[in-house]
Amino acid sequence: MAAAKPILYSAWISSCSFRVRIALNLKGVDYEYRAVTRTDPDYENINPIKYVPAFVDGDFVVSDSLAIILVRCSSVIFFIYRHLNSIDKLLAFCLVS
Repeated sequence: MAAAKPILYSAWISSCSFRVRIALNLKGVDYEYRAVTRTDPDYENINPIKYVPAFVDGDFVVSDSLAIILVRCSSVIFFIYRHLNSIDKLLAFCLVS
């Protein structure tokens, strides 16, 4: 039986969600995208604070964009660093909210 795809709960307007989508796609992660709003009552079960994004992989839930990138796509950080040519630009890229 194939494992279920991880799910990214996201909002198109969120810069944090955008950062995660970029990282997941650069890494080639096969995931399911679910658009949510902060007023969505079902989303509160996933993330009680109702911030986006949230990444669910089985029973594992991460609800911070940088944590999602570090946990799921750590090699993407090195790819971005190589192309940005400095740690300052990398940190600016990772910490922009």
